[in-house]
Amino acid sequence: QSPDAEPLQGALLTRRAWICGVRLSLILLFAALDSIHKVPLWASTGVASTASCLLDLCVDLCRLDNVGSNTWLTVSSLPWEVLPFAMSLFFIVEVLDSAGLVATLAQTF
Repeated sequence: QSPDAEPLQGALLTRRAWICGVRLSLILLFAALDSIHKVPLWASTGVASTASCLLDLCVDLCRLDNVGSNTWLTVSSLPWEVLPFAMSLFFIVEVLDSAGLVATLAQTF
């Protein structure tokens, strides 16, 4: 590996980390204030997820730090077999919420 490769890798991680950190902070702040703006959590998370994917694609298209395939490399290395399990957890929580168990647990704890 050349001596010039290390600063590029650090710059890549630093710039993209700042973009992701700011993006995550904003959506967490927005989600925490849901009692004020009354936007459902699923809607704000869905919009933020879609916007995040688009932003990552734009960052790749702009070749930030001379790298244009970071999003594709991340998506291609995801463990896709976990997706049905993760989706089923959302359905389970929604059913438990509809049954009133989530509210009962919230009052208990």
